[in-house]
Amino acid sequence: MNKQIRMLTSEDFPYLEAMDTGIEDDYVMRIFHRLTTENHRLYGLFIDNEMVSMGGYTIFAGRYAMLGRLRSDRRFRGNNFATQLISYIMNEAFQVNGIQWVGANTQEYNIPARRVVEKLQLNPYVMLHGAVTKDTSALETGAKSWNFIDSIERKKYWLKEVFLKSSSIFPYECYY
Repeated sequence: MNKQIRMLTSEDFPYLEAMDTGIEDDYVMRIFHRLTTENHRLYGLFIDNEMVSMGGYTIFAGRYAMLGRLRSDRRFRGNNFATQLISYIMNEAFQVNGIQWVGANTQEYNIPARRVVEKLQLNPYVMLHGAVTKDTSALETGAKSWNFIDSIERKKYWLKEVFLKSSSIFPYECYY
């Protein structure tokens, strides 16, 4: 078995396409080319010229690196490849000139990713919540993104919406 970890380029997209990740609509597929340029880096762990795990980091403000975009081929899970890869990537991020801090975000229910960051001894720091929307017109038109809600009835309404429509909001954890 020949194992190799290397930085990916935009020409490596076919390796990602060949992976069986089980992710139905993977945003990484749509932005792969952007994730191999500028302040983004992607790496792949290859076994005998087949990519079995992929991940990377993005640099923010020239000194913070956020690990993420971890994908593993389902046929190779359970072999510790994702942990090996993310450990390698974390070490690479710390080698970048000016990096002072490395962290990771994952969704609360992504147990495999949580195990990886815990094996790397990154500690849970804070729970955040993201929201999913198909209507981004407020962001695209320059309209105000947030409307202040001062009515208790209106606040109760939004809380009810969040709890009843749980697919519209998702929790994720930050590890540093």
